[in-house]
Amino acid sequence: MYNIMKKGFIYGIIGLVVATGFAFQAGEIEDLCKSKEAMQKSKNALKPFNYDLSEVTEITFGQQPQVKEVEVPLFFGEKYRFIFNLEGLAQRVDIEIYNKKEGAKNRELLFTSKDKQDINLVVFEPKKSKKMYVNYLIPSASGKSTKGCSVMVVGYEFK
Repeated sequence: MYNIMKKGFIYGIIGLVVATGFAFQAGEIEDLCKSKEAMQKSKNALKPFNYDLSEVTEITFGQQPQVKEVEVPLFFGEKYRFIFNLEGLAQRVDIEIYNKKEGAKNRELLFTSKDKQDINLVVFEPKKSKKMYVNYLIPSASGKSTKGCSVMVVGYEFK
């Protein structure tokens, strides 16, 4: 009788550990975002431009590719620099910048990061200052689902 109770107790503990492990794995997505450190690196890369604004965009790699669009208003006549810090992402995410929002007529591609070697820190200085639309091209997950963030910092230069 004692051995049967002992086996039942051991099997019960093993079942509880296995069930807890599956529940933990199913609900957890690894988060690689370290936005404070990425923000500081991005602000340092702005120099000699003056800090204007920043945006942290959370990105989760799932089963399907995605596009996230962020609108960035700029003052006419100023010179700007965009810094994108992507080191908080498990996979490469490309950036495209347009003059108009998705679906608008005569939308023009102003910049793409697809040909850039450094995928962790991307710099863009627009020729004209006007409202811009930043698109993050997010591929499907190459393994388990992960999430992270892109830190965008925008600075302006005094003339």
